[in-house]
Amino acid sequence: MIKWRPDTCDCVFGYDMENDHPVLKKIFNMCSAHNSLSFGDLLAKILQENRLKNEFFGTIQDTIADFKLEDYKWSFDNTRKLNVDVTGIQGGNKNIIKTLGNLDKFKDKVNFNG
Repeated sequence: MIKWRPDTCDCVFGYDMENDHPVLKKIFNMCSAHNSLSFGDLLAKILQENRLKNEFFGTIQDTIADFKLEDYKWSFDNTRKLNVDVTGIQGGNKNIIKTLGNLDKFKDKVNFNG
């Protein structure tokens, strides 16, 4: 069993890989944002949030060549919407990032606070 604490919340759980897919086996801690989820829904929700955070960063990086990880400040609000701030980024690039947040795959999931 692999024990994991995602960087998106304070949950801690154990999972095994079965047929190349993670399967939740044990919950060690559930954070307040996820404590209403069922055992079966927890892993899927956390993976979804983690992918959203990483995919938005990757999309910015693919669009703005000199964008760095240290410029990407993120958090999730109480509705689990991704809040993103960027540092060291000029106005034109901030507008580009704001536009990326309006792409269908990010729309209504990301708040850009540039």
